[in-house]
Amino acid sequence: MSLHLALAVVAGVLAALVGGLAIVGRLRGAMPRFAIDRTVLAAEAVIGLAAASGLVQLATGSGPHDGLHLIYAAVALLALPVGRAWRGLVRGPRTVPLVIAAAVLLGVLVRLAQTG
Repeated sequence: MSLHLALAVVAGVLAALVGGLAIVGRLRGAMPRFAIDRTVLAAEAVIGLAAASGLVQLATGSGPHDGLHLIYAAVALLALPVGRAWRGLVRGPRTVPLVIAAAVLLGVLVRLAQTG
């Protein structure tokens, strides 16, 4: 397994953890903001490292099979920060934006694996 793929798998685990923390927080009645914020930061760091390793692969001539891979990579970088920002703008349950963002990230990671 390449480093690029391993980082994508770790990002997927962290995305699932963000969604899970948001759901558990909703069920318990208290959003674990610190844990969610740190998990989002960890996921973004891992996604950034995956993007950097992908750029190294691209520079060495081993690019993705489909050009959409680069667009999906940008969406992966933006999904959780947008969900976190959206959470601050929503009145009512703040769980929904984070769960949607985590699901979008998981879907994009699957699509990245298919186009890589």
